[in-house]
Amino acid sequence: MQKKNISDLVDFEVMDYSATTFTDAGFDMIWGCESICYADDKEKFIKEAYCLLKSGGRLVVAIGFVPEFENNENPIIRQWLDGWQVNYLESAQRFETFMRQNGFTNIGFKNISKETAHSSRRLYKYYFLGSLFLLWKKINFSKSATEMQKKEYQGLQIPLQGNEKRALAVRPDGWHKSLIAFT
Repeated sequence: MQKKNISDLVDFEVMDYSATTFTDAGFDMIWGCESICYADDKEKFIKEAYCLLKSGGRLVVAIGFVPEFENNENPIIRQWLDGWQVNYLESAQRFETFMRQNGFTNIGFKNISKETAHSSRRLYKYYFLGSLFLLWKKINFSKSATEMQKKEYQGLQIPLQGNEKRALAVRPDGWHKSLIAFT
């Protein structure tokens, strides 16, 4: 921010977005991209957002929804949610109900599944490639390393400085959740 000379325009705060310390009616817009699903209570987030918005303000949320709230108990969905540390997903209908109950009007939803299908298929392929790699790794490294292998891997180690940690992560660009809500 200092390099771009915008540090006086931006302020970052760390707090629970369902119980902030911001002044009521202090924001024109609240934008939640792929994060609101992590709220322990989505209705509390909506209530807080409404309090924070000025009259005529907008809440824009880009998250995935389940078609029916009960789908959260589907074993496949439950496994996915547990893997992402998400306690549950809302249905669009429940989310809209919470918004209306808390004072929002002019609520609209747009399903962007078709627009994200290409990226979703790409992620699906990466999942299988990752699974194959883990299987290969398990097969090849479940045996004790030979002295030759130990020497080869010692040569690959990258020295770290202090508390430095290194990791390699692969994430395709342009990935988004299936649904987006505009209000």
